[in-house]
Formats: sequence, structure tokens, C-alpha cells
Amino acid sequence: MSRSAKLVLVVALAAALTAACTDEPEETPVNPNAVPSEVVDTVAGSAPAPSERCHKSGNDPATKVVVKTEDGVHLAGVRFGGGARGVVLLPQRGADLCPWWDYAMELTNAGFHVLAIDVRGTGYSEEGMVTDYTADAIAAVAELKRAGAERVVLIGASQGAATALVTAARYPDEVAGVVSLSYPSGSLDVTGGAGDGPRTPDEAGPLITVPVLFAFTADDRLGTDPQELAATVAGPDTRLVGRAGVSHGWDMLRFGDDDVRPDVLEFLQSYG
Repeated sequence: MSRSAKLVLVVALAAALTAACTDEPEETPVNPNAVPSEVVDTVAGSAPAPSERCHKSGNDPATKVVVKTEDGVHLAGVRFGGGARGVVLLPQRGADLCPWWDYAMELTNAGFHVLAIDVRGTGYSEEGMVTDYTADAIAAVAELKRAGAERVVLIGASQGAATALVTAARYPDEVAGVVSLSYPSGSLDVTGGAGDGPRTPDEAGPLITVPVLFAFTADDRLGTDPQELAATVAGPDTRLVGRAGVSHGWDMLRFGDDDVRPDVLEFLQSYG
């Protein structure tokens, strides 16, 4: 073989090696809203991406999750941020998780790891055989801990507040604290009759051994004055935060005279 032919062959081989190194298949981008194959066909797994379903910015650090309860119910959820300090957000009656979005982002920006869920029978969550919202709450706590949270505080609005209180009494070793925003009634059963008591906030009070913040407004016709219940709580720190207006539930997390966000943030920084 002539010298020129050898040179051509060397150049061709070098070009082939270069092409082999540069023509590697591109990695498929990871979809943060993908869910495990075993739940993808559930109602919760089929929920749109969080920003789409809640009509929010796709730039927010929000990830779709599916939470499975002990009784086999699949719940739609959205997880915000990350880290060891966890917060689970429980919605008002009949509402899905979307009204929590802006507040969840506030908490995320303050360094908290947040999970908001659709409780059973609302939003994209399944119905379940019994209406036990405490099963949903404790499953959300477990999911957030699986994702890296070490301590989890429950924040509930209205029915969610009642659920948070009863859940803390039922699972004292799993919950680090409770923020109750306008629980509606001390006699509200949030368990659907499932499991052992307590079932209501009044029954839960003496069994709660974690810190609790009760937020309420003086003229709220949908909520209950929590002072009597607060006096029964056995936890190390029970706080009452009252405002003079009519705001109910998560409406107290908005700018205005009834805004309790500074109080809630201080509580979370202490116990979250």
C-alpha cells in the first residue's frame, strides 16, 4: 500500500472513531411528574402535571406524586422543594390541593419541604371504602419522610384542621406539630368510623402530645372558638392566635388584618 493510501486510511479511521464518540444517543430528559408504573393508570396517577392542573408557573419546584394509604386508596399530591423540615397541607372540605399553591411556595422559599394532597373523594384522589381522612394525612406524612423529611408538621384548614388534630392524637410519634386553621366543630368525625379513637377534635385534645397552634377569627361563623379545646391539649406548647375578623381556614394565610402567616412561620421554625 502506498504512503498516500495509508494516510487516507488513517484519516478515515480517525473520522470513524470521532463519529462513534459523538453519535451516542442523547439521554431522555427525566420527567419529574412521572409516577411509578403500578399507579400510572389510577385516577391520581393520571392527574395532569401540577402547574397545568393548578394553572400556575411551570418554573415552580413542584412535583406530582401519588400517595397510597394503608387502606389502599391512591391520593393525588404535589411535593414542593426538599429537605428535612416537612409540612403536610390538608385542604378544606370539598376543595382540592390547588388553593394551597401560593402558600406552599412561600414555605418552600422559607426552607420547608412541603406536600399538599387531595384527600379521598376530592380532586384526582380515589374515593375509598370509608371516609377516613386521618389515613390520608398519615400516608402523606410517610410519603414526605420517604422523600427526605425528618420532622413533619401538619397544617390543616377547616375540615383539614380537624383532621390534623385527630391525626396527631392517633399518631403522636409520626407528627412533629399541628397548625389548626379554623377547625369547624369539636364533634366532627374525620375518621368515617374507621379504626380506634379518637375520632373528633374534642376526643383528640387530651391525647395530643405535640405542639399545636390554633388560629381563629372572632367573627368566623364557620369555625369554633378553640380556647376550650386548647386547654385540654397535653402537648408542650399550645398557642392561640386570634384575629378580629371573619376569615376562615386558609383565608387567614393572605395579606390583611386576619393574616396569621408570621405566627405560623415562627411556629414552623420552632418545630418543623
